[in-house]
Amino acid sequence: MTKPFLLHHYQKAKSSVTDSLTKWITAIFIVGIAAIAYNLLIPETKDEPGSPIEPSSPVMNPQITEPQNNYACEGKQYCTEMLSCEEARFYLENCPNVKIDGDNDGVPCETQWCNFRRGDD
Repeated sequence: MTKPFLLHHYQKAKSSVTDSLTKWITAIFIVGIAAIAYNLLIPETKDEPGSPIEPSSPVMNPQITEPQNNYACEGKQYCTEMLSCEEARFYLENCPNVKIDGDNDGVPCETQWCNFRRGDD
């Protein structure tokens, strides 16, 4: 009588382990299929240093071109407020109400920053 009792518990334990193993294998299989489908449906994007970033939708370019520097019209008017000849040039060319070219020769802040002859840019 003991043999059938032990055999019954052994078979029950074996069936429980098999059921758990089957459930885990099924779950792993489903996750794997989902990962493959995700990679196929959503293109991989790589941000590599130096690669240009392309907009996802077309962007209209405005007629006004922005200067290629870090300056902005912040209300500065006088040469004493400028930090370089480059900044003074930016203000003279792009900002209203500046008082940085006293002789109107196109060279700003000649005494403080841009003290060179006109052709020496």
